[in-house]
Amino acid sequence: MLGKPAARILAASVLFLLGFLLGSRRAGASVASVLSKLLLYLVIPAIIIYKTMYSSVNIVASYAVLVTAIFFATVGTAYTLIPKILGEYPGQVIGAAVLAAGIHNAGFLPIPLMLILYGDAGPAALYATLSSSYAAIVVPIIISRFAQEKRGTIHIARSVLTYPPFIALLLGVSLRLAGGPDLLSASTMSDIYVLSADATLLSFYLVGASLRQSGIGLDKPVTVIALWRLVVEPTIALTTLALLGSGIKGLWRQGIVLESFMPSATMNIVVSMIYGLDYKTVAKSIGLVTPISITIATILALDH
Repeated sequence: MLGKPAARILAASVLFLLGFLLGSRRAGASVASVLSKLLLYLVIPAIIIYKTMYSSVNIVASYAVLVTAIFFATVGTAYTLIPKILGEYPGQVIGAAVLAAGIHNAGFLPIPLMLILYGDAGPAALYATLSSSYAAIVVPIIISRFAQEKRGTIHIARSVLTYPPFIALLLGVSLRLAGGPDLLSASTMSDIYVLSADATLLSFYLVGASLRQSGIGLDKPVTVIALWRLVVEPTIALTTLALLGSGIKGLWRQGIVLESFMPSATMNIVVSMIYGLDYKTVAKSIGLVTPISITIATILALDH
């Protein structure tokens, strides 16, 4: 009989294969849409509520500081430097590269990866909440510069406040302040958390489908994106940890490191399609970087 880690690896592998085989078909795309909504609206929020209620306040606060610093340093360098590096390319390509380089897959890949490699998806879930909330603010700014799409302050605020994981974060904080850990059944909450954590393995279907749709290609924009995803953000993350992360240890520290070299967010493909950026550049970068990211994560976990 398989142990739990082995069973998770097997489940992730099967789901990835199914996603890869079915991802380019209409039915497979429909399944991906349903799974992404299930993860976004139910599974990830459940993890966030539990971790916010029961994790150390100091850890959550310190994590928020680190994620904020890393996110804006990464997006800021991409926004400032990539247009200069890719100056000979059209704005649609440059904008897509800025999105893909600056905003990584913070949830659908690192959450199940942390579960498989470390047995706890909590740090990645909290990271994804903070990162995605910030992305709701900066994506319209990037679009406005490179795709001439204007988004007002009201739209940006609404995007953040209606984002399900962000709502879950507020709910978890409210429950904690209201004495939720003492009033609610800790065992029941723990069971819900474990079930939700295992359900994040469904994300591997989305990873497989994304790779099937994107393929792999290498040109200057893709190379620049890969540089940001595999070198620039990891460097920023390690530097930030050294300067501000003295209170972050163990699993929480591994979460920061793992997140730093994840591929571009698959949502960047959708955003690029909708607003006229070069979505193929984003897709090709995901196809190139994703296998490398998974390999690095596995090697680091074996050495941990």
